[in-house]
Amino acid sequence: MRLDVAVVGFLVFTILGPFAGGYMGAWLLEGTGSLALVAFLAGGSGTQAIGAAVGSALALALTLGFTAGPLLDSFVGGWPEDQPLYTDPRWRLMRLSSRFAGEGDEIEDEGPVGLGAAIGWVGALVGGTLLAGMSLAGWPPVDPTAIGRVAAATGNTLDWVLAAFPALARTLIAAVAGSLAGAVWSIMTSPVANESP
Repeated sequence: MRLDVAVVGFLVFTILGPFAGGYMGAWLLEGTGSLALVAFLAGGSGTQAIGAAVGSALALALTLGFTAGPLLDSFVGGWPEDQPLYTDPRWRLMRLSSRFAGEGDEIEDEGPVGLGAAIGWVGALVGGTLLAGMSLAGWPPVDPTAIGRVAAATGNTLDWVLAAFPALARTLIAAVAGSLAGAVWSIMTSPVANESP
């Protein structure tokens, strides 16, 4: 798998997945499109907001399993078996394929360490739980004026941006935290990590 493809997949699916899942979760409980969207964007502990939190958390867990694991494997898929993962990675990362490096180096989907499986379930659990908690807590808080205009269908572009920013921030924080948690778990439990250089 090429590194640039993995990065694009991670960014796209870990944003679109929770947004779609959160909207669908609120919509199934509410049945009205505008109120479901408002419940997802604003968060909180209302009935529709709980549906949105559960839906977005499940969607993030699924997308992390499909994107974060392959992304991590793209970084370490060609890692030498005789080197521990805590070795300075800069020289290795500079050789990875990129969109602007011609043909570049092709990275195997599954390397000698096989980190994708671990980041899949650990990262999914951490990321999904964190996203659900932030959604139920309504953090970061949404601008009440902006969300009110969105709910009344009178909002302009700035109102939509202000209303959507907290949901986007929650999603990105949970996705990054889940990926890091999965990566740390994978590195700590990998046999290669325990080998001496």
